[in-house]
Amino acid sequence: MKTANRHHPFLFACIAESSLLLLGIGLVLILGVPVMPLLSWNYTLLLIGLLGTVPLLGVLIWLVKTSWAPVIKIRRFIDEVIRPFLGQLTVLQFLLLAIIAGVSEEFFFRAFLQVWLTEILGPAAGLIL
Repeated sequence: MKTANRHHPFLFACIAESSLLLLGIGLVLILGVPVMPLLSWNYTLLLIGLLGTVPLLGVLIWLVKTSWAPVIKIRRFIDEVIRPFLGQLTVLQFLLLAIIAGVSEEFFFRAFLQVWLTEILGPAAGLIL
């Protein structure tokens, strides 16, 4: 008889990624980091962002096809650890997790951390760090 899994990996991943967003929002409020000017919609920036993915897709194709030993080890890890988790997700769960991860990580690292470090250390150091 199969028992209910109290620690479903999908739910854990969504909570973990969402907590990064909540942490970022909390730190923005506590530290007074000005992120509101960053939160705007612009089709030009959307297009630039989409075009910026083209080189990354080229790197991804190279990573899939290369026979370089360090990359093969990473692919083996992905096949043994990551793929079994992702393989059990529905398409909707996968898309939801990708959206949550993207929004949470972008907000924490770009909207909070980069702006905060830029205020403290200056534009160059904030961007590099």
